[in-house]
Amino acid sequence: MDLDILNSWLTQNNLPKYRFSQISKNYFSAKYLKFDEMTDLPKTLRTQLDQNIKLLSVKEENLISSPHTQKALLRRLVNRLYFQSSWLSTGLYFLCHRKNGI
Repeated sequence: MDLDILNSWLTQNNLPKYRFSQISKNYFSAKYLKFDEMTDLPKTLRTQLDQNIKLLSVKEENLISSPHTQKALLRRLVNRLYFQSSWLSTGLYFLCHRKNGI
């Protein structure tokens, strides 16, 4: 997903700024393949997002979980870029670009 396009679209539609963080966190968590699955968003917003914003598919290459963290290595299917997504039980969330899948 192009975050600049998402942010511009949200701004043009006068949506609260927190929606950008909410949608980005949902997307990069690798739990959702489409906006309609993001049930913490209002149904009307999910429908509008589906109609106006393109999601780029990612594939989970590896998942490591423990009681306090979860890390997922994601591969973007279009150009094979790799990202590491990390979630900590403290509520912190990180996303890093990686050169390869190792």
